[in-house]
Amino acid sequence: MTIAFGTETLTLKTATGADKEFARTVHHRAYRDVVVRQFGEWNNEEQDMYFESTWSKYDSQIILLNQQPVGYWSVEYSPLEIHLHQFLLLPEYQGKRIGSHLLRWLISQSVSRNIPIRLRVFRESDAYRLYAKMGFMATSTSEEHIVMEFVPTQLKIP
Repeated sequence: MTIAFGTETLTLKTATGADKEFARTVHHRAYRDVVVRQFGEWNNEEQDMYFESTWSKYDSQIILLNQQPVGYWSVEYSPLEIHLHQFLLLPEYQGKRIGSHLLRWLISQSVSRNIPIRLRVFRESDAYRLYAKMGFMATSTSEEHIVMEFVPTQLKIP
């Protein structure tokens, strides 16, 4: 699927086994600072285990900017909700409106189906501010995560 992004093009392509090492690199690079802030240290073996558990559990899509891979996400659709399990961009592509553009597209899917989007984000992640700006509301918290939700019937598309 291709999404216009100004003069550039964002494409979502189904991830395959050939994308796994790229996705692992994105996971490690995107989460390193967050994990260190939140837990105090980075452990490659532990992070490899976390990556493996999510990569094998969810179907992912590689995010391409002008055919260049810049990240990946895992979105699960059900009749009652859209669940955003993973949404990771390489650090050099963060803050360039790619995330907000893709979230607007996902929100349009939520609105057209009239179902909420749910996700959880690390407490120390800068992504929390993006989700809040896009209309997601915190619904619960734990020691590690903030659970957030976008409800199309209660909020306007940003």
